[in-house]
Amino acid sequence: APGYHLTNILLFGALLALTYLLYQRLGASRAASLWALAFLALEDIHVVPVGWIANRNAVLANLFVVATLLAVDWYCRTRRRWILAGAVACFLLACGAKETALVTVALVGLYLWLLNRPPGKETLGQSCRRLLGSGVLWVFVATAALYSAGYVLAGYGTNSVLYATPWQALGTFVGRVGTFVLLAGGSHFFGVSTDLVFMKPRLANTVAWALLPLVGGLVWVTWKRLGKERLAGYAAGWVLIALAPAVGVTTSDR
Repeated sequence: APGYHLTNILLFGALLALTYLLYQRLGASRAASLWALAFLALEDIHVVPVGWIANRNAVLANLFVVATLLAVDWYCRTRRRWILAGAVACFLLACGAKETALVTVALVGLYLWLLNRPPGKETLGQSCRRLLGSGVLWVFVATAALYSAGYVLAGYGTNSVLYATPWQALGTFVGRVGTFVLLAGGSHFFGVSTDLVFMKPRLANTVAWALLPLVGGLVWVTWKRLGKERLAGYAAGWVLIALAPAVGVTTSDR
């Protein structure tokens, strides 16, 4: 299978290249872009989607999500309709690779809200009205709705053996959300392996409560900084949005 592994490595390289370009387009300095790229490239959990051939869909989904955001940023700068069409095409390719790519709609909305805003001060109400009046956002909302409708009508359904969904088990879902957010914070920033909890589910709540002061303090410090840094706010929002599809499943680093 060397050819398959080589393809995965090349796809991951393309993802890193596009991601670095996105960092630059969104306004990050060269130093910040290189640091962020290093964290992304060297994160050891990527051994799974890059090294495991059957998990190539995750690499493809991420590749096309980043391509979608690049195209949206390009469209907002030039207003050329064919670029917006390309962004929608990348979005559909991402969804075709992995259904969790539907969160791209939220990433586009967050971009339009935080980064594509007019100069000068803007109240929360004004920014929300501007976002809801954006044709770009509604293009992606409509595309996602049509894709989801087709997905369900084709017989794939909305039930899962692994995931607790809010329309099936609301209490379990909410409980897992709280646990997942804390464990994810510990995993992202303090090196806590949530796979240990995955192997011993009874430890999940104990570890989550132990992490609450650390993650809570980190959130407070980050929140104080985000008011001054729009790009940092977008990055933090991306982290939370990316975690959203997995909140119902038993916690794992993967």
